[in-house]
Amino acid sequence: MTFADLVEEVRTLPLEEKVELKEVLEHELTDAVREGIYQGHLEAIREWESGKLKTYTNVDDFIQSLDEDE
Repeated sequence: MTFADLVEEVRTLPLEEKVELKEVLEHELTDAVREGIYQGHLEAIREWESGKLKTYTNVDDFIQSLDEDE
């Protein structure tokens, strides 16, 4: 089934089923975003533990490091 076929199939659903499908999709999207945030968190922890992340005690040092990266 192609995406276009799926869209056409959804268009033929009764309103009640369309509303339910919308709720399911919103829940799935929320879960996917939440999972992406969690995976980013885990990656940040791994980078921190491996020493790849730098810390700065003041804004001036941070800005200077940005200038050095260019």
